[in-house]
Amino acid sequence: MIFAEKGQITEIIEAIFEEASNTEIISFKYDDQYVDLVVRIRFGDQYRDLLILMGSSGEPRILRSKIGEFLAIKGKVEGYPVYMAPYISDNGRKIIIDNGIGFIDFSGNAFISFDNILIDRTGYKNKFREKRTIKNIFSKRSTRIIRTLLDDHKREWKIAELAKKAQVSTGFVSMIINNLAQEGFIDREWGSNRVINPGKLLDKWAEEYRYNRQISVGYYCPIKEKEEVFKILRDINESKYTLTMGSAASIIAPHVRSTDIYIYSTDNLLLIDRLNLTPVEFGGNLYLITPADMGVFFNKQIMDGISIVSNIQLYLDLFNYPARGREQAEFLRDTIMEI
Repeated sequence: MIFAEKGQITEIIEAIFEEASNTEIISFKYDDQYVDLVVRIRFGDQYRDLLILMGSSGEPRILRSKIGEFLAIKGKVEGYPVYMAPYISDNGRKIIIDNGIGFIDFSGNAFISFDNILIDRTGYKNKFREKRTIKNIFSKRSTRIIRTLLDDHKREWKIAELAKKAQVSTGFVSMIINNLAQEGFIDREWGSNRVINPGKLLDKWAEEYRYNRQISVGYYCPIKEKEEVFKILRDINESKYTLTMGSAASIIAPHVRSTDIYIYSTDNLLLIDRLNLTPVEFGGNLYLITPADMGVFFNKQIMDGISIVSNIQLYLDLFNYPARGREQAEFLRDTIMEI
């Protein structure tokens, strides 16, 4: 099935093979008995046919289907199998290459490897993703879905289950799942959705995330010993706060010494009163953060009687924090997180 104008397809393939020296495209034959397009290539004094199947997506489920089609025609026609789609993500690329198949996408990425020919183009972004979904992939609401997926990344989710857990609409979940599937992070099978390569998805989010995009106010706390502060926090309702940054890491995975305390708060006045805090312009030793979204409280954990953000949230907060935050984040990931 052809998903683009033949002229556009021809132009894309010709542009890809311009990079291959001593190689010439001889002919394009559409509507072959077995595949959508056969492209005859000459390299040196040899000829080879590219057997091209077209698809609308680089999602893993579509890729597996196309791989099945290639296997079905194996032995019936000679040539090098190539899959073409609007965009092939890094995850999709691995699936294709592991099965001995090449690919070309309409965004400019390609992998062709046979005999002494090697074309390997990567790094071109998806030109066909809807702008609305690009904008939302790491927005406040959409990260509720992503964090829910990552916090339980071995689970298969129904759309309705995911919407309920993430506290967003089913329509919004469907949109974000579709976007993540296009990027190769979601495998959709029989109405269920499962994260593929959750580590890469977390990496992508961490690159975008900055804790200081939220409102953070510094205070002077006269209580010098961190354990004394923790003792007071144990008596405060866990719905009012949750600990993050180095002070949280010191409980979960101690590695880097941290003196400052960072707390996500839903009741600043209560914490100010209980901890006897004084606001300061510079040099505070305790920070109250008003969360940009209540998703930071999702899957929080109670350890030693203290409310602490989830490991996913803690990793994000630490990752781009300048004072050895990334070192602590990587230690947390290496020793505690299974992602």
